[in-house]
Amino acid sequence: GAEVVDGSGKTLLPGLIDVHTHLGAPAGVIRPDPDLQKSVDFQRLPLVHLRAYLYSGVTAVRSVGDDLGLGRKGCCRSRSSAAG
Repeated sequence: GAEVVDGSGKTLLPGLIDVHTHLGAPAGVIRPDPDLQKSVDFQRLPLVHLRAYLYSGVTAVRSVGDDLGLGRKGCCRSRSSAAG
């Protein structure tokens, strides 16, 4: 029952995995910035990052050092939402 796809002359790349990410932190921020704190939607930031990862071919991530308040179940919901 598997579908056979002709990949002649093509390249197949599996989904990539990033095992050290910080989904809850804005990129490039080294020290707390009060103006940035006001302009960044920290509740939505992980979803924005997940969409960018998925667009780039990364299909699994492990966020470290973040207090996102997301259990494994919450991360899976965010991941599946990013695909849609």
